[in-house]
Amino acid sequence: MAKIVNTFDVEACNKELAAAGLSTRIHLHDACGGQFFSWDSLGERDGEVREAVARFFSSRGIQPTFNDDPSFYVL
Repeated sequence: MAKIVNTFDVEACNKELAAAGLSTRIHLHDACGGQFFSWDSLGERDGEVREAVARFFSSRGIQPTFNDDPSFYVL
């Protein structure tokens, strides 16, 4: 069963990104088919964003699945 990510989780993740020196924010997109998330690409630092996002959500029991496009992922 998919887990629901709320806006408080998104804001907490954004604070962790800022604390890590990553000047981007994740954005929640919610539709009838489910949730997906994006962030404003940092180019060469997108790998660091992926790692930080994966670490954040994994600590909450949620495993993100990243798409081929490095700027988008789904849960």
